[in-house]
Amino acid sequence: MKAWALLAVPLLADIAPPSRSFDAARCGLVRTIAPLGGELACAAYSRDGRHLAVGCSLWVRVYETEGWTEVKKLEGHAVQVMGVAFSPDGRSIASGDLQGDVVLWDFAAGRAEKTFKAHAAGVVSLGFAPDGRTFVSASQDGTARVWSFPDGAERRGIQTGQGTLLAAALSPDGALLATAGEDDTVKVWNISSGEIRGSSSMAGTARAVSFSRDGRRIAAAGEGFVSVWETDQPGRPKSLTGTGMSAGGVAILGDGRTVAAAGSDMAVRLWDSGREREPDLLKHHIAPLSALAVSPDGRSFVTLGQDRHLKVWGQLPGGTPRLRPKGFCGIRVQQDASGAVIVAEVIAGTPAATSGLRAGCAIRKVGGAEIHNPTESVDKISSYFEGDEVEFEINSGGTVQTVKVRLGKRPEGLER
Repeated sequence: MKAWALLAVPLLADIAPPSRSFDAARCGLVRTIAPLGGELACAAYSRDGRHLAVGCSLWVRVYETEGWTEVKKLEGHAVQVMGVAFSPDGRSIASGDLQGDVVLWDFAAGRAEKTFKAHAAGVVSLGFAPDGRTFVSASQDGTARVWSFPDGAERRGIQTGQGTLLAAALSPDGALLATAGEDDTVKVWNISSGEIRGSSSMAGTARAVSFSRDGRRIAAAGEGFVSVWETDQPGRPKSLTGTGMSAGGVAILGDGRTVAAAGSDMAVRLWDSGREREPDLLKHHIAPLSALAVSPDGRSFVTLGQDRHLKVWGQLPGGTPRLRPKGFCGIRVQQDASGAVIVAEVIAGTPAATSGLRAGCAIRKVGGAEIHNPTESVDKISSYFEGDEVEFEINSGGTVQTVKVRLGKRPEGLER
């Protein structure tokens, strides 16, 4: 796992009022988006919930959330994008990267309006205040900075004294900033004055932090712990039960009772923070999780995994469905000197062996998506479930043809 994978947590900076209670028993998987073509570090919704921006390798990929189709791919960063945020009116996007640069984008035009060096180290989080004239960045260099928008002029700097910052969150009203650092504390700062308002000691190093929708509660998570407390009672964090994982993201859902944490064990845990009980468990990624972002109404959220999958979770009628196992195809692939993705081996006794896929054929498309490298082929196949029929477009001996494979169960004892 890369060193930065658990550092990026988007700032939650909208002013949507608290929604109805989030029912963990009705939460289920709504959609999987894969492959995204790069390592995923952060995500943020627009204030109206109609778009989601995702930090994906060197790009910001933007999806509309009704059909989950990609509408923009913003290119301009030289290194991994670590933080992203929409302006309140949805017309602009700010993104920060691993070398401390911030890019301000015109969303509709899909172009960079301004790029500047904001920090001496990676930007872990970004967020806009509701007035749309201010945005805040927090960095691994141990500082947070307040900027004017759209000119990007610095208004104020905050030296947190926490060593390397690992996460930050802006309160929904834009008045407070919570920062988590190497000193095993979460500090809350007054944005207008730059003064500290309170500090909470954690059970370890917090790698994710978030405000509730009304700004009254804060949650933080790290190696083996998830804690929640009232914003005006910083010295009284409450530890939640069943936290044997390292969190890559944390959020407070719905009306402020439900806490969600995305973990290194590939699972999402949902707690009712008002009850002493084990959390509900959602597990569908096939790699550790690196970030979590909540919709403006607090009733759905997305998780990003090191499997390069984005998963959408929400309230489903009738409760959580039984999730089917991941499907298994039965091929091994490699890239040849020309750049084509070649089937290197078809494993005997697997769905691929009876489908018409043969060693040596070139894979052009999987499920209608063009394939440019072996990683994309693996990502796309792994987004399907056992029993799904997947269409492959292949080139075999100069002839382009379509082959359909109904995915099955992985044979016992077969290496991944």
